[in-house]
Amino acid sequence: MGWDEVRNTIDPFNHAIRSLNLSIPDDSPVGLQFQTLRAFLADQASMTQAALSAKWREPEFKRVFEAAIIVFRLTRSVVALQAQPRRRLKCTLEPVLAGNITQDFSPCQAKDFFYELELAYFLQRAGFSVTLREPDVMIEGNGLSRPIGLACKYPSSEQQVHAHISKGYSQLTGQQLPGVVAFGMELLIFRKVFARATG
Repeated sequence: MGWDEVRNTIDPFNHAIRSLNLSIPDDSPVGLQFQTLRAFLADQASMTQAALSAKWREPEFKRVFEAAIIVFRLTRSVVALQAQPRRRLKCTLEPVLAGNITQDFSPCQAKDFFYELELAYFLQRAGFSVTLREPDVMIEGNGLSRPIGLACKYPSSEQQVHAHISKGYSQLTGQQLPGVVAFGMELLIFRKVFARATG
């Protein structure tokens, strides 16, 4: 991820969400990250490297870098998926824009929906035909003999895993699709790693 890559996805992303009649709330965590990144990119375009480094030194630069990661992951996914059915894309994206998708240990609905978006993005990039629909994502082509459904789950604790598996299978059965329950494991794995490191 380079600064030019980040910069080049922002305008197409803004166009995509405007076409869905969506906007990023200024006071949402995602909105604040966009503001931080825009301020840095504006300074980067107008300041010398020495002045930029002086203004955006630690801990400010850490905040910029974290914002850049989130903005880039979000913008590239939405731009790539903007041809998806409008209603479904809007319903998936709305809680993401209003929530917190920072890579931390805090579970929230925004991260659940963002996991769906980003997984769909990577599957599309891998060559599958991707549709955002029940159970959460459906993929076709790229060597598959039939459509496959993915029920996307993003558990925040080991206690939730069984319930998520059951719900995922119920979603797949309801759509009469062969498929899998796709788990995002970040919260589970990094919580354990953090607990060991600090314990």
